[in-house]
Amino acid sequence: MLIAISLVAIAGALLFALLLSTAFSKPILQLRQGFVQFGKSQKVNVPIGYQNEFGDLFEGFTEMTKEIHALHQSLEEEHRRKNEADITALQANINPHFLYNTLDQLNWMAIAKGQDEISEVIELMGKMLRIGLSKGKSFIPIADELDHIRYYMQIQQCTKSVDISFEIDVPSELHHYYVPKFTLQPIVENAIVHGFHRRQRGMIDISIRPYKQALQLQVKDDGVGFDQKEPIPRKNGYGLQNVAERLRAFFGEEGTITVYSAIGAGTTVLIEIPQKQTSDWGGVNKYVENGYYRRRRASN
Repeated sequence: MLIAISLVAIAGALLFALLLSTAFSKPILQLRQGFVQFGKSQKVNVPIGYQNEFGDLFEGFTEMTKEIHALHQSLEEEHRRKNEADITALQANINPHFLYNTLDQLNWMAIAKGQDEISEVIELMGKMLRIGLSKGKSFIPIADELDHIRYYMQIQQCTKSVDISFEIDVPSELHHYYVPKFTLQPIVENAIVHGFHRRQRGMIDISIRPYKQALQLQVKDDGVGFDQKEPIPRKNGYGLQNVAERLRAFFGEEGTITVYSAIGAGTTVLIEIPQKQTSDWGGVNKYVENGYYRRRRASN
C-alpha cells in the first residue's frame, strides 16, 4: 500500500510538474515564435488575455513591433526624400554651370566691345558663382567666404550710386576654418539695401574672432538702423531669417544670430557658430545626441 501510494504521489508530482512546465514554456515558445515571424517579416500573432507577467511581455512585444514598423516606414520615407533631394541637387547643379559658361561668354563679348566696366562686373559675378558652386559642399573656408564678400562689394561699388566702403578684419590663422557658405553675404546685402536707404555713403565693418570653442562673426554698418522694439519687417528680415534657419539646421542651438540696432545708430549682426576645421558636416547625429532634435520634436 505504501509503495502504491508512493507511485501515485510520484505520478501526481510528475503530472503537476508537466502541467506547470507547460504553463510556463508555452507562452515563452509563443513569444519565441513571434520573434521568428517578425524576423521573417511575417504577420505576428501573439496571444492576448494573459493577466500576469506573460501578459506584460506580450503587450510590450506588440508595442515594440509597432514602433519598429513605424521606424522602418519613417526610414523608407527619409530614404525616398533623400534620393529626391539628391536628384534635385544634381539637376540644380546644371543651371549654375550653364550660367557660369554664359557669363564667361558675355565677359568676352563685353571685352570685345570695349565695355570694361561691364566686363569687370561679369567677371566678379563669375568668381562669386564659382565659390557658390564649391563642388556641392555646404561648408567653405573662411578665406573663400571673405573673397565672396569682396567680389560682391566690388560689384555694389560698380553699380550703386551710393559710396559704400567696407573693411574686413579677420586674423589669417582663422582663414582655414570652415563656415556655411553664404553666411555673411545676405547680411551685407541687407545692410546695403535697407541700412543705407536714402544715404549717399556708408561703411560696413566685417570681423571674425575666436571665442572659446566658437567663432564670432560680426557685420556692423552705420546705416539708418531700426527700432528693435518693433518686429523686423519681413522684407527687411528675410536675409537674417534665412541665415538663422540654416544655422539652426547645421548647428542646432550652438548656432546663434543676434541683432543690435537703433534708429540713426546703425545695425550690428553677431553670429556665433562652432569652430570647424573640415568641410564635412556630421548631419543630425551630433544634435540628436545633445537633445536638440528630441526637444524640437516634442515642441512640434
